[in-house]
Amino acid sequence: MRQAEFPTDLKPREMPLPVDSGKIITIPGVRRCGKSSKMEVVVNDLLSQGIDRRRFLWVGFDDERLVRMNSSELDQIIEAYREMYPHIEISSVYMFFDEIQLIEGWEYFVMRLFKHYTRNIYISGSNASMLSSELKSALRGWPLEEETMPLSFKEYCDFKGIKTDGWLESDFAKLRNAFVAYNSEGGFPEVVLTDNPLNKVRILQGYFDTMLLKDLVEHYSLSNIEVIRYFLKRLMSNLTKPTSIRAIHGDIKSRGLKVSKDDLYDWVNYACDIFMFLRVPNYSKSLQKSEKSQPKYYCIDNGLRDAVLLPQSGDEGKNSKMRYSFNCIGIAHQSIRSTIIKGRGNAISFCSEVLRWIN
Repeated sequence: MRQAEFPTDLKPREMPLPVDSGKIITIPGVRRCGKSSKMEVVVNDLLSQGIDRRRFLWVGFDDERLVRMNSSELDQIIEAYREMYPHIEISSVYMFFDEIQLIEGWEYFVMRLFKHYTRNIYISGSNASMLSSELKSALRGWPLEEETMPLSFKEYCDFKGIKTDGWLESDFAKLRNAFVAYNSEGGFPEVVLTDNPLNKVRILQGYFDTMLLKDLVEHYSLSNIEVIRYFLKRLMSNLTKPTSIRAIHGDIKSRGLKVSKDDLYDWVNYACDIFMFLRVPNYSKSLQKSEKSQPKYYCIDNGLRDAVLLPQSGDEGKNSKMRYSFNCIGIAHQSIRSTIIKGRGNAISFCSEVLRWIN
């Protein structure tokens, strides 16, 4: 249950998770972007406030010993905790469930805990089932989503120990150099904290292979692995331009590979579901035109894209545009819906519509 491992040596993120909110805190996001670390920071902060470490229950469901666990066995976790600490009031316990989406039917277990045991529940996951309408329905409006993305540029500088509030010429020079590096290696925390450039690339390529094989092929029971790999690379290479699935389908067919357009539409939806890509639709006052238009697909991280694709001419400028746009969209994930607007010629700019949440 990891009590002895805390506190951990972690750098806090710009947007900390809420504490004692009276909501189930769900933390979806792409693999390895720091979801578990954000939960660990919550534990560190509570320990610093004098909370007894025995009041923390932490379970990581990506543990191989829990691979065959099903939802009917989840209650054994609570039983084991109560046997270990019979004198601790269960309502005062902070529960952290990492990668819980691996257990089918987990949401009903969490809802029962929330209703009858404790209001201090945090759950993380790398699959979009964490964001689905079915999840919101099952949890009956109680989840508070704290979607996590790779590091922003400010967070990148914090991780690197680079000042972002300096006014000296040397400070500006360091920031310019840092942005060039950030634009190239991206914002996955493990990669940012790795010194060897070759190891950075290997780590990112490993992330891509895991997303492809585990999150896509295994989770959605897909075949045609090499065709899917090529399709994802095509999406990544189509940087800054609207994406035509029809055109990509024609390209794949011309290579003698068999795949249907419906499969490609499913694959791109799955890739967005696992947070590998962010879909940005074209803006139109007409809902019909907006739905029929070609969206843009932004890879979740520049470093991931560059590690998967061979460097191409003009990519630095494209990556800068993508990073600028993506940081805007990253902020927008909290409360803003982003779309693209086509201007005259080929110019495309971003439009963000602030959503007013009515309680």
